[in-house]
Amino acid sequence: MRKNQMKRFSLTAVALSAAILSACATQPTAATGEQSVSFPELSRTYLKTGHFVEPSALKQISTGLNRDQVRLLLGNPHFNEGLVPKSEWNYVFNLYTGNAREYITCQYQVHYGVPEQYPQPVSHSEAVATDKSVVLATYWDRQECKDLLNPPPKAEPVPVPPPPPPPPIVIRDITLDADALFPFARHGRNDLFPEGRSKLDALAQSLLSEVKDIHSIEVIGHTDRIGSDSANQLLSERRARTVADYLVDRGLSSSLITASGRGEKEPVSQCGTSERQTPALISCLQPDRRVVVTVRAQVTE
Repeated sequence: MRKNQMKRFSLTAVALSAAILSACATQPTAATGEQSVSFPELSRTYLKTGHFVEPSALKQISTGLNRDQVRLLLGNPHFNEGLVPKSEWNYVFNLYTGNAREYITCQYQVHYGVPEQYPQPVSHSEAVATDKSVVLATYWDRQECKDLLNPPPKAEPVPVPPPPPPPPIVIRDITLDADALFPFARHGRNDLFPEGRSKLDALAQSLLSEVKDIHSIEVIGHTDRIGSDSANQLLSERRARTVADYLVDRGLSSSLITASGRGEKEPVSQCGTSERQTPALISCLQPDRRVVVTVRAQVTE
């Protein structure tokens, strides 16, 4: 009778062990980090749909925690871990992907063991008794699950170099002797001296062939102080307009050219203060009678 009872007990123990081993059947190993670990078949978990865990709880799991600390954060393991505490706890968690309510189901494994040195809280002045078995490592069944909690750092955007500065604008002032262009006190197109026409022809040819990327051409007329202010202002404007129109007729764009007069306001000669019109004064004031062509162009290679 006693032998039969012992035999039945042995058979029961074998069956129980087989059931435990069956309950912990594993699926193919999954590479996580530097080693491969085996995860149980999902069909073996009692939590068929997975658990929506707080990411903050998972982030608090670290080496050195004991089983009770892990249980408080994550709850009981989701598989039959056997009658005797095992060195591994397995969980099935649902993690949101960040795309609306979309989530994926991931397996998480906690490995327990005896560390070489037990961690101690820095807030305690005395050593604290520690369970022999503490967390040694944790694993996910695939990398994308781990990345959802600890996304890899985003690559720093490659700085786009600023565009090179535009070539500088150069300003070139070309001063034309008004006495070489017009008779004294004259301004019309028909009044231009042949020498004056030749000078303007050469200027137009030079601007068209030698100067690239012209931004603007400003023609400014100036007079001497002989005569009234209003008469001198009108004369300077008319001379500037005649020169500008002549340059346009020689091929320069009218949209680039402006004409204006400054009258007697910007003299360059030093001929005293006499207002008496004499040949000597007229000759001395000759530099004031001028047309200045200011060309603004971009430097190009």
